[in-house]
Amino acid sequence: MKAHPAIYWAKFYLTRRSHTYDGVAQLLSVSQLGGLNADELRDIDAEMDYPRPFNPHNLRDRESQRFLRKEGVYEAWRNGPDMQKALEILATDKLRQLIETYILSPIRPDQAVRKLKREFPLAKVTVKAYELFQHYFWNRELMTSLQWGKFVEDRRADNDQWTQLALNSSGPGGVQAVL
Repeated sequence: MKAHPAIYWAKFYLTRRSHTYDGVAQLLSVSQLGGLNADELRDIDAEMDYPRPFNPHNLRDRESQRFLRKEGVYEAWRNGPDMQKALEILATDKLRQLIETYILSPIRPDQAVRKLKREFPLAKVTVKAYELFQHYFWNRELMTSLQWGKFVEDRRADNDQWTQLALNSSGPGGVQAVL
């Protein structure tokens, strides 16, 4: 399996069965979590041993719930308040950038959250939300430092391309192209 910091978020999308592999790759890219293509996503999906029947919404289906936990996507399926906060962090540029930096540093989650509360008091980030953000979107355990350097460099290049596209687009057709 390819090393990627948002592999569990990709797996969550795959287990939802509502997007094509290309669609999942695009969703990741729009969230600045690109780097997985349709073929890699197909391989990741094939490696998961889905129970039959697969009923992720049914909390009484033990096999499906066990599968979600084994694949590391259970909290995303349950979408509790801390998961919602993790998604909010993903969409908040300055807060997200600071959290990504803290995650890659040797600082503990509880220390990082205390610092975040001083810097962003209205954000109300909990330790659990921070840990969920780390698990789903910026999992430092999944890559080496060299892989992280390449990922961050590639992400910066992708962001520059999106910015250039946005600057060069005009009218409804241009806006649609950016979207």
